Amino acid sequence: MDPETSEQIRVFRSVIAAERASIEDLERRFEHHTMKRMAQRAMADLDDVEMFLKPMEAQGRTLLEDTLAIRSAHVPYQWAIMKRKQLEGAINTYGTGAMLIPDPFKE
Repeated sequence: MDPETSEQIRVFRSVIAAERASIEDLERRFEHHTMKRMAQRAMADLDDVEMFLKPMEAQGRTLLEDTLAIRSAHVPYQWAIMKRKQLEGAINTYGTGAMLIPDPFKE
């Protein structure tokens, strides 16, 4: 892996660590299990990011492979960001007792 890509991954991992800390804080603050579960799903999305980044440490990968891996890693990262923003909105609007109401029409 070239030094520039290595630096990008290092920065991306530090951003992911900060996101994880924010989501963990939200999870601790919520009282209802549905909101805690949503936070856990956001953290699982961040775990998925690492699934794309880890193989980049192997030698012999092409720049195209590394680029595709980074682009792919951004998808679950964006999902985690979206969930964090929803959690923040819920706690700011409804407080720590907020909960998700199941959709009665969803199977």
